Amino acid sequence: MTLTFLSKSLDRLVAFKTLPYMSQLELQTFHSELVVAGDSMQMALKAREESSVPVDPDWVHKIKTKMQACETFRSRIEQMLETARTSGNGTVKQLIDQKLEQLLIDELGERLYKELQAEARDLVLGDLQVQTPGA
Repeated sequence: MTLTFLSKSLDRLVAFKTLPYMSQLELQTFHSELVVAGDSMQMALKAREESSVPVDPDWVHKIKTKMQACETFRSRIEQMLETARTSGNGTVKQLIDQKLEQLLIDELGERLYKELQAEARDLVLGDLQVQTPGA
């Protein structure tokens, strides 16, 4: 079973195995959402445990499972962003890609850019699934 997270900021279901195909902007946006989600769940769990109301063990289990998923995604994204920052963020190709991304956002608007980017990503992922059956 693939680890997934329904991202409100990216407006889609994100599978763990698709993280390497996301842009740095998407990774940073998603990371911020994961930080907020994890902190919110931690505060809710703490509030429930400190209240005089009996805590439902199923609810606690669900929250802890979601917190673990957030942490798994967060740590992988942090690793990817750190690797990009230290080893390759300054390559000419990546700098060109970043500049192109910004120019397209400026020209098309962020909404249309994200729609086109999602369509392109889905096409590539579809091609990858065709090439690697059972993956």
